[in-house]
Amino acid sequence: MDEPMPLGDLPEDEYTQLLRQVLRREGDRVRPSDRFADLWAVAEESRIEDERPRSGTFRWLAAVAVAAVAVGVALPLLAPGLLPNPAASSATSPASSPSMTSQAPTGPPSIPTINREVAVYYVDSHGSLAREFRDLPTQTDRLTTAVAAVLNVAPLDPSYSSRWSGGQVNSAQVAGNRITLDLSKTAFGSMQTRAQVLQGINQVTYTATAAVGDRNGQKVVRILVDGSPNLPLVGAPSTDFTRSGVEPLTDVIVDSFEYGEAITSPVTITGQVKTTALTGTDGLSWSIVAKGASASGWKAVTFGKPAGGYTPFTIQGPDLAAGSYALHLEYTSPKDGQLQVVKLFLVR
Repeated sequence: MDEPMPLGDLPEDEYTQLLRQVLRREGDRVRPSDRFADLWAVAEESRIEDERPRSGTFRWLAAVAVAAVAVGVALPLLAPGLLPNPAASSATSPASSPSMTSQAPTGPPSIPTINREVAVYYVDSHGSLAREFRDLPTQTDRLTTAVAAVLNVAPLDPSYSSRWSGGQVNSAQVAGNRITLDLSKTAFGSMQTRAQVLQGINQVTYTATAAVGDRNGQKVVRILVDGSPNLPLVGAPSTDFTRSGVEPLTDVIVDSFEYGEAITSPVTITGQVKTTALTGTDGLSWSIVAKGASASGWKAVTFGKPAGGYTPFTIQGPDLAAGSYALHLEYTSPKDGQLQVVKLFLVR
């Protein structure tokens, strides 16, 4: 009986020729993907298997299988069952078939939105409320952002402070004319006297009403402590809190820049002074000197028309070289005598 002829030595029939044409066409059209290492491992496994005794038919099909996988042809369509089911493989070993697993696209990390020019009220060295406009990462909304800043964000001006100490805004809601703020008990931790609690309440009241656009005292503020109306040292108030006009506010406000900010030269500075803080004809004087130098060469500011309890003023300063400077403002208060306000700024 004649020896069986290996399949590779048989003349190609129509099926074989068709199969080769399909592989060649697909090979010309498909590039190797980033699974090349996996495909090479399949080819290497086939080579090892070929070293074991087996029929020529399987060796021929194994060669075709490796070629088909290498050019990205769907092998199960050609010889079902020849290779493991990719779905089954991914179920037992997810890393073995990365192309079969879909992953959600990963975009860049989210960037917090910024609330610009948020009015935050602190306490100055005379116990009055002093305002700073701050750019702050948004926490829920502008109201929550502003109140959280009162509790946790240090002022730029080192002469300012806050009566609050690292607290949390549990909730901040507006319903009609009422703003309800639920604050954590820890926020009151540094308040030792009733006066300090009232100053802190003023900070929050002015900041919250400014955040919702109310500067005329039309809205009231209710403050809770972890859901309770009983406030430390003052108990449960009989009424909600409101703005008290300009009375608790600081005497002198500089509008052109915040403490330590950069401005352009020649220097033009605008601000406001509480009308009741001016005594007679003494007015308000200014001096701009290099940081650390003593104030000298005092000049009078130019006043505008009083409005809302304050009188606006303008300073036409000198042309300054780049550097650090101090603006000194001096006036005589009916209550406290001669006072000075110092604001540092940069020129670039």
